[in-house]
Amino acid sequence: MLYNIYIAFIERTDKNKMGSSSDGFIRILHCADVHIGAQNYYLRTKAKQRCAEILMTFEKIVNICKNEHIELMLIAGDLFDSNHIENSSLRQVKHLLASIPETFVAISAGNHDYITSDSPYVTSKWPPNVHIFATSMESVTVPGKNVRVWGCSFPTPYIENSLIRNIHVPDDGYINIMVMHGEFVSENQQSRYNPITKSNLAYCGMDYVALGHIHQSSSIHQANRTFFAYSGCPESQGFDETGLKGVYTGLVSKGSCNLTFRPVQKRIYITMQSDVTGLKSQDEIINAVHEKMKNNYGENYRENIYRVTFTGTLQTAFPTDFIQIEMKLSEEIFFIQVRNYTRPDVNLDELASEFTLKGIFVRKMLQQMHSAPDPITRNNLEKALYLGLSAFEGEVKYYEN
Repeated sequence: MLYNIYIAFIERTDKNKMGSSSDGFIRILHCADVHIGAQNYYLRTKAKQRCAEILMTFEKIVNICKNEHIELMLIAGDLFDSNHIENSSLRQVKHLLASIPETFVAISAGNHDYITSDSPYVTSKWPPNVHIFATSMESVTVPGKNVRVWGCSFPTPYIENSLIRNIHVPDDGYINIMVMHGEFVSENQQSRYNPITKSNLAYCGMDYVALGHIHQSSSIHQANRTFFAYSGCPESQGFDETGLKGVYTGLVSKGSCNLTFRPVQKRIYITMQSDVTGLKSQDEIINAVHEKMKNNYGENYRENIYRVTFTGTLQTAFPTDFIQIEMKLSEEIFFIQVRNYTRPDVNLDELASEFTLKGIFVRKMLQQMHSAPDPITRNNLEKALYLGLSAFEGEVKYYEN
């Protein structure tokens, strides 16, 4: 049986800093999943620089608050990549938040920076304009505004029971906003990351719910009278997080939400394919990659982070070393990862007719491909065939030497 949960809120009274309660709206910035301290080791020599850039992007977000007179900053979890953060990074984050005393900052910890007894959220002294939500639902009133902010932090990395189920706020004239880390799921769907359903959001009665955990930004949705959205992460953490990353800024009032997505990331993660068919040298391949990047991503394309998958057929007349191609591209591009899915330009039927070990191999592989039970198996066998042919070429060169 559903029941209303009314939770006593924490009153803050510094009204001189936060503006007038008669405005009828509040100017907010919604961000999440900054993951300060993330060690992206797959970036190899650029990992430390990338770690520093994430902190610089958080500074950029704070400057938006400062320059655009943001009254409420909502951080919907995973501000830190873990609940054990380097002291230097922690000091810088607190210094940045202290530099915007006229912005009230509300933080709900997520599954990465969940609250424990030794969490920096507990052991460290935070600026007076920062409120960190406890591990049970509570609300706080924004000083000088007719606004309540609701939130709840993760106490562990996994929460299988929804933190907002059965939460309902009275319509008492306050603008009610929630900041929450969790996974939006369909009704009765399970999740280990605080499952949140549309019916939960429709019932809660909030004017806006600022969500975190999903690294892709969403559009502004509505359930009953409640508006809700994911801001996504401000900086990508991997190649499954391509595209623009940023924050939401704008105005929230009772029954109204006018927010704009603002890209803030330093670099964009990009996956792309490059067909090498017809190219006759490594230099031609490299030049083709640069040209495609420039045409698609502009003059500053070298600043991005790429995963390039090479496809097509390569003539066997000239050797192609894709490790060397990656190294040469890395001299001019911030980071690039190369994948080689090319095939040698060979006539398989002719090879299969040869009375050689290679011919036997090709015949056996073609037979297996023809009898493959499904397209996936056939595709994997085809990849194995071409990998085998490449190995044959390597063995020939080895014994010839």
